[in-house]
Amino acid sequence: MASSKTRTDPFDELITLLLSTGQLDETDAKIYVFGLKKGIITSGRILKEGIVSRQSTGADRLRRLSDGGYFESTIGESNIRGRGHGKKYKAIPPEVSLRNLLLQYGEIQGCIDKIRDARELLSEEQEQEDEIWLLKPQKVALHRIAGFIQNAKQSIKIFSHDCTWFDHSEIRESFSLANSKKIEIQIFATKADERTIKGLKKVGISVSNVSAPYLPFCLIDNSLLLLPCTGGTLSREYLMIMTSQKYLVDNFMATFDGLMNQPIEPRRSENV
Repeated sequence: MASSKTRTDPFDELITLLLSTGQLDETDAKIYVFGLKKGIITSGRILKEGIVSRQSTGADRLRRLSDGGYFESTIGESNIRGRGHGKKYKAIPPEVSLRNLLLQYGEIQGCIDKIRDARELLSEEQEQEDEIWLLKPQKVALHRIAGFIQNAKQSIKIFSHDCTWFDHSEIRESFSLANSKKIEIQIFATKADERTIKGLKKVGISVSNVSAPYLPFCLIDNSLLLLPCTGGTLSREYLMIMTSQKYLVDNFMATFDGLMNQPIEPRRSENV
């Protein structure tokens, strides 16, 4: 029988659920919950917290949890200004990382709701970063992207190639919701096919065709930059790079503004 502390503390309750469902072992569960509490952590922080006995062990576990969709991680070992530091990890909300578990055990929704409320109270204490973050695996990245789109407050600006990301139902639904809220949505593409264009039109979104050599990108509210990339064992899985770093956001905004002056080009077909 669960203790009164487990029932009243949502973070302790989450650890119990992760263990009882076999989702994570005790150490990984403690690391994930510590990340939820602190927002951004490093292997050094979990060593200092006493969760692991060696920093290398903490680094290995954080890397594995990141691969499993529990944490976002910074790119490389230095930040945008070149100052070196250990890789940082930011906990992915349990409503995203534990979606499959929610489908199997609907009763854990109450715990996740309490975690969400607790994290909102903690959010003001969590440091603001202009790091570059990597979202993976693909299913987590897509869910996070859909969330960013449907929660946009002002605008969504996208440069893409064939727009195959629209094939994912969750992405389609997020665009439909954003459009219903009268969010300004602008999409430029180099090779979007007629099927995709018609699909976007069904949710009230038009696509402008341009010719440009840029990598695909998405800007949310002129403050969040999303960049797709490939990775995984076979380098076929789509991942996402994310940053709010002002220098990069401003540069991609300037690139997007330049696209608006591009002439219309004939359509071809190619993957993003």
